[in-house]
Amino acid sequence: MKIYDVENYPNPLQARIALAEKKPTDKEELVAIDLLNGEYCSEAFLAKNP
Repeated sequence: MKIYDVENYPNPLQARIALAEKKPTDKEELVAIDLLNGEYCSEAFLAKNP
């Protein structure tokens, strides 16, 4: 499972805390997204989530 993460934002922080308490396995992957530079508007990201 991929978890898209943004540093210093509250909702991704809650997901990271829950994942840490769950003792993550190799199935979970944190993927950093840069909101300030508009990475969420890239073609690759929009292909996943229009």
